Amino acid sequence: MASELLFSRARTVLFKLRPLAALYVAAVSLAGALVIARAIPGANNGHPVALAVLMGLSLAASVAKITIPVTGNDSSLTVCHVVDFTTLIVCGPHAAVVVSAFGGWAQCTLRSANRNPLHRVVFSVAALGLTMGSAGWVYQWLGGQPGQWAVTPQFEPLISAATVVFLLNSILVAGAAALTTRRSIPLVWFESYLPTWPTYMIGAGLAAGIAVVLERHAYWLLPLLAGPLVLLHRNFIAYLEHVRHSVTDPLTGLPNQRHMVAHLERQLTQARENGRQFAVIFMDLDGLKTMNDRAGHQVGDAALVRVADCLRKTIRQHDVCARCGGDEFVAVLADCGSLEARVRRDELQRAVRSMAINLEPGVRESLSISAGVAVYPDDGETQEQLLAVADNRMYEEKFRRVTRHRLTA
Repeated sequence: MASELLFSRARTVLFKLRPLAALYVAAVSLAGALVIARAIPGANNGHPVALAVLMGLSLAASVAKITIPVTGNDSSLTVCHVVDFTTLIVCGPHAAVVVSAFGGWAQCTLRSANRNPLHRVVFSVAALGLTMGSAGWVYQWLGGQPGQWAVTPQFEPLISAATVVFLLNSILVAGAAALTTRRSIPLVWFESYLPTWPTYMIGAGLAAGIAVVLERHAYWLLPLLAGPLVLLHRNFIAYLEHVRHSVTDPLTGLPNQRHMVAHLERQLTQARENGRQFAVIFMDLDGLKTMNDRAGHQVGDAALVRVADCLRKTIRQHDVCARCGGDEFVAVLADCGSLEARVRRDELQRAVRSMAINLEPGVRESLSISAGVAVYPDDGETQEQLLAVADNRMYEEKFRRVTRHRLTA
């Protein structure tokens, strides 16, 4: 009865996903479940104490929320990966699969502020099991021998296994994210997961040190290794913050012009390869100079922040909206033709018109944006052409609006 209920819930959830995404999630979940089931009997391969210690460390790292957030997700779990690599070195591939799957379950359930859907938990656990199973196979194929690191360090198998973990884990998760949001898998992987590769290599190096401690049964030294792990965590968060700030507008929190230019160039490359359309919407906050002159720059900045937040919430999840300086914003809409782009432009303008800002006590000013649309390849085949067409159409709309206002005044 319980198994039937579980199957029914899983089937209901999968039907809510896009067909291709549901098929992908189901396939990865099934493959990972088979790998985990095959690994369980051989997990306790003569290292029961070490395995118990590593399971405890994996649980502690998950409950303590020792994670490295990357572009809004928790996919790079560096400290947990250190435990997984250590398990591979000390106890072997089967134990590594079990510990990584256990850690994945803990990360999705015990450390999550919001309850994750069942399919997400199953997918995450299966992806980690499949990843460590593949890494363990590579580790052994290249001559890695569990429990022998203190005697003979085996750097080539370890580095190769870490590379497999990085590539396979990031590609599996990027595939799910891309299929769910109808984005390109390479684009999602490049933007969200490629920057995390150093943590896997550093994590493998730390795992080698922990492995020596465990193989020599010097468990009392484990607390001393907490320092390097915490330092790794903090330093990499600082690195990610530096990267994020380099492509983020400090006032609004939107991507800045540098990020937009790089994203638009990748969108162009994809569109040329697959023959798809995409749209660019060039937007300008109306009356910003008037706001600054009447009420000061603090009010103008507040208006920009409110508009940016509105645009961020109104665009689709897989689209990108950036601030390009001053009162200008640009949205890049993937897989979007002329008719849909105009509809989405109108949605953005209606959303902004629903807001107002306090210019001074008792005086509220409605917000509005002028917007122009350009679509690849109809309106241009280069970044410069598309932005120029969208910019011109935006100013044509602004001019018509000002003219109508003067005629009716």
